Amino acid sequence: MLPNFTYLASVLAFSGLAYGVPSPTQVGISADPTPDDFKDYACDSPGAKWAEISNIKKGAEYLYTRSDKARISKGPDHCDRVSCSWNSAIFLCNEDTVAKVLEWKQLGDATELLLVKCGDNGVVKGQVNFNDKWNIVVKNDVC
Repeated sequence: MLPNFTYLASVLAFSGLAYGVPSPTQVGISADPTPDDFKDYACDSPGAKWAEISNIKKGAEYLYTRSDKARISKGPDHCDRVSCSWNSAIFLCNEDTVAKVLEWKQLGDATELLLVKCGDNGVVKGQVNFNDKWNIVVKNDVC
């Protein structure tokens, strides 16, 4: 007797395994991270190329290890690359006219949100915005 392939296919599709999309727990993050002061996010960043999920995850882990503060100069439209490995980068951007000092955990949480919401078939790109005019961008970048 053949196994119930319909059931198996639905389990794989639900878990994301059929499409190569890791579940949040497979990449080691919470299922629905919601950073403080969250405004919105977008997965289709015009002109941005896809970054590898595994490398962005390592970047987020690095951000969590930082014990100092994340600092960014005044904007608008000012971005600093805060992590990059194997052409997979995380940028901190300031859209405000004053400099900002943030906790690295905030940056890690924002990156995790993009991993969960925007990851697709092993790759990710996107931007998460915050009410106090800063954002995190995840994309491919030469490094």
